[in-house]
Amino acid sequence: MINENFSSGYNAGLDALENISLINENPNHEILAGLLSSIMNCIYFYAPSEKAASDLVQFAVDFAKEENAKIGMNLPKGA
Repeated sequence: MINENFSSGYNAGLDALENISLINENPNHEILAGLLSSIMNCIYFYAPSEKAASDLVQFAVDFAKEENAKIGMNLPKGA
């Protein structure tokens, strides 16, 4: 079960994406890279170690892949 803190962060990310869509309805890789870079800076700032930051990033990547697979948004092979 996902906890309340996770849900708060996830929803904040959805809000950020909604704000970006007001700039560009279909955000391109440069816009998304900017968003991701700001999040990554925060992760590395607050993490107690580089390994902890890397573990957190891996958790987020794995979670996103699992969620996307559930809704049928799998990446193409080789991507």
